[in-house]
Amino acid sequence: MMSKIKTATKILDESASHTLDIQQEVARQRLNLECSQLIYKLRKNAGMSQKDLATLVGTSQSAIARLENSDYDGRTLTMMMKIASSLGFRLELNLIQNDSEIPSTVDVRAKQTPASA
Repeated sequence: MMSKIKTATKILDESASHTLDIQQEVARQRLNLECSQLIYKLRKNAGMSQKDLATLVGTSQSAIARLENSDYDGRTLTMMMKIASSLGFRLELNLIQNDSEIPSTVDVRAKQTPASA
């Protein structure tokens, strides 16, 4: 008959797994927030409405609204690159290796491309 009492090791393993899941979800939500804020700031700094930006990148105003919503999970690198390029920026990604205590993160930034001479 198997004991229903959990060992300390089993409890710690379950707790660590749960903590990692939470950390990964927090990292995903942080990335969504950073991406949505980046799109919003780039658009506002360019003095554009959502409709203006949508026309520039060949999409709809509602698509831009979704991209600026941090709860939206459907952003693609292709669309992020289109937006950055249309506003004179390039997109850079940095992957940071997992640490036993630090969840994976991706640093997403748009850097302005130099003006052509």
